[in-house]
Amino acid sequence: MANFLENGWLCACTYLAITFSGEDEFLLQTDRMTTMRDKLKVTAVTVLLRCSLIGTLLVAAANAWSAPEPPPAKNSSNATGGTSLLSKSAKEDATKKEKEAAATPWVFLGAIVTALGAVIASIITAINAMRNADIARLSAKESDYRSRDKERELAVSNAKLDEQKSLALAYDKFIHDLRSEYDKDLRKHRIDHYQKLMAWMVNLPKYPKPEPLTAEGVRTLSLAFRDWYFAGGGLFLSENEDPETFSEASRERYFDFQEGCKIVLQKIDKEWKFAGDAAKPADLRKYFGRDEKWNPPKQLTTLINESPQGEGDELRGSRPGRTG
Repeated sequence: MANFLENGWLCACTYLAITFSGEDEFLLQTDRMTTMRDKLKVTAVTVLLRCSLIGTLLVAAANAWSAPEPPPAKNSSNATGGTSLLSKSAKEDATKKEKEAAATPWVFLGAIVTALGAVIASIITAINAMRNADIARLSAKESDYRSRDKERELAVSNAKLDEQKSLALAYDKFIHDLRSEYDKDLRKHRIDHYQKLMAWMVNLPKYPKPEPLTAEGVRTLSLAFRDWYFAGGGLFLSENEDPETFSEASRERYFDFQEGCKIVLQKIDKEWKFAGDAAKPADLRKYFGRDEKWNPPKQLTTLINESPQGEGDELRGSRPGRTG
């Protein structure tokens, strides 16, 4: 009985200490864990430990219960002698058999509890394995979904880029076609108007030798150019913003011709009032009201410095607008 109390008390204390410490550790680990897999592992270990401790306790209790008690001290003064010893030995054997018979269920129960703990731990381990397989499968699906999402996003991005490129190419083609049509239409109308202007320039040929031009002819030619300009021909005269080529534009050449006619007619009518220096472009710009980038041609300077002479109404000298 003393062995039972000693072993039982030791096993109980050990069980309680390990159980409580395992409970605290389990709670601590559970708080730190974020996945069900880790929680199942800790649960399996805890169950196996507790069942093993319970089984050990039961087996220890059974062993303590069936342990033989120490023999009593020999009494030399006993008168019965051998007869008493034989009866005591028989009683001890009977008591031992009774204790063994009584301890057998406890040993069996301890083995069952230990086996049950192992089975529960195996079940939890199997559940954990299934859980791991599910997690792996879900992870693979999630990875597959992510890769598909990336491929879909990439496809959408490429489609948008292709659409933008197509729109840019379509826009460039539209602008190019529009400019081409505009140039074609501009050339057509320009040629039509220039044909009308060319018909009036028959009075200013370089070859053969031109007929003398009268004052009335100069006035008629200037008015014809004016009518052509305001009838739409002026819309097709070119302009140059570059100061070096500004005076070479057809628009400036047109006004140069009209300035030459103006000089000749004002001198004939005695209305020429230019008091500046014809060699200074700034004076001519101010008198004629021309742009600061305009450079007077030398033919205008020649007309300013010469006086028209003629017999009757015929004019001599440089003709307005001639270049040769």
